[in-house]
Amino acid sequence: MINKLITLFSIIILVSCFTNTSKNKSLPEYYMIENIDSINNYYIIRAVRNDSVFNIISKKEKNINCKNKIFKKRKYNLNLHSVFKDVQPAILKNNLYQLTYWSIDDSLSIKLDSIENYYTTKNIIGICNVK
Repeated sequence: MINKLITLFSIIILVSCFTNTSKNKSLPEYYMIENIDSINNYYIIRAVRNDSVFNIISKKEKNINCKNKIFKKRKYNLNLHSVFKDVQPAILKNNLYQLTYWSIDDSLSIKLDSIENYYTTKNIIGICNVK
């Protein structure tokens, strides 16, 4: 009887360990590339996941050995970061409500819009998918 309890207890511990481990792993987030536009020194890549649209900014890179170019209507695993994540608190803190454009550099300014957000990702350099 004691052996059965020890075995049962061991199985419960093992199952709970595997269950907790699987919860900590993040699932890949696949985005469908809908459109790729070119503006001066940047690409604006429009990606869709579920019902959400994401505008990804990627700087054009020269002399890059691109083995995995991204294409429209294909899905890619991307880890996106908001461009305005660090900008918005600074705007609110300084009460600069009149600010309507955010400049990346001399070649691209983005209109600050309450509807759209812009993102960057380390998974895309230029229009190359980096795994």
